[in-house]
Amino acid sequence: MFQDHYGLHDDPFALGPNLRFLFRSNAHAETMAHLGFGLEQGEDIVMISGAIGTGKTLALQNLQAKVSRLFRQVLVNVTKVDFPGFIKLVLHELEVGWPERADVADLLVLLKDAALRCHADGRKILLVVDEAQNLNTETLEGIRLLTNIGQPDKQVFQIILAGQLALED
Repeated sequence: MFQDHYGLHDDPFALGPNLRFLFRSNAHAETMAHLGFGLEQGEDIVMISGAIGTGKTLALQNLQAKVSRLFRQVLVNVTKVDFPGFIKLVLHELEVGWPERADVADLLVLLKDAALRCHADGRKILLVVDEAQNLNTETLEGIRLLTNIGQPDKQVFQIILAGQLALED
């Protein structure tokens, strides 16, 4: 209705985030500065949290557009999974297959190999986890341990956790 009236080509009020309608508020600028600083400083894990509808996903999309040449990006936004399921989601995004009967160790070896290949190409993996408040404790701890993949002088993963306020707990 309003699209015809105002001559709009897209729905600016759609439920999904759209960078074309990004309003660069002070809160958005602060979030972007926090994310950018964390990545530039090589922080293993950067977290943002906020209430539903405060622009976390839009901020992540904006960041991903800005760092696409620096990182091999992996987005996981289905987070009600156990740790092996989470690793499979990451491997799928990296286009890495796994044997049918692979256990967690097998999956982690495949992930480490993929991360080291990315590093050899001059890029890190940026693992972005949206809706991270849904992660169970075991999966969250497993994600934290992913920062140990690689060698002390070769950080191959940086992780962004984004979620609702429950993530802070």
